[in-house]
Amino acid sequence: MKYTTNTDETTPPVPVQNVNRPGSWQSRRKMITMWIFLVLGWVIVFGHLTTSPSAPVTTSSPPVAAQPAPPVILPPVTTQTPLPAPLPTLPPVVQPAPVTGPLTTFGSGTYEVGVDIKPGKYKGTVDDGSSGYWARLRDTNGTLNSIIANDLVTGHQTTVTISKTDAAFDTNGITWTLVKK
Repeated sequence: MKYTTNTDETTPPVPVQNVNRPGSWQSRRKMITMWIFLVLGWVIVFGHLTTSPSAPVTTSSPPVAAQPAPPVILPPVTTQTPLPAPLPTLPPVVQPAPVTGPLTTFGSGTYEVGVDIKPGKYKGTVDDGSSGYWARLRDTNGTLNSIIANDLVTGHQTTVTISKTDAAFDTNGITWTLVKK
């Protein structure tokens, strides 16, 4: 079975159907054949009505008018729409554990310093071993001016010192453990 060639890797190959798509060589061949038969029909019909200069016309009946050729009915052209590519499966969203007091070990989330987590020096381990993110925040407005310091960690471990004057700490993909108050 023949398959279409896709440049997009997310779309699966689609079997090529033997249908007469507009612009395909099959439809062009049928169109040329139709025109050839149409021209031959006209030549045959009008060739009998015309006379050559060497043969005089001797008819006792009036000339017969040419009848139009019956209309050519072509089968409908159908196209097959390829199926859309399946949506990618997203990993489950990890929700932070409910906060019961200042934590000394925590994972992804945004934490209020002094309420959710204790200030101090923390050692972080990247969860999947590839990358993680952290940010010390002045406030939780979500603007660039809110960030005191941040880092995109591409190794396995990192450290950060969270000050008691920091308003919050935001992290994603890293598990933190308090090592020094």
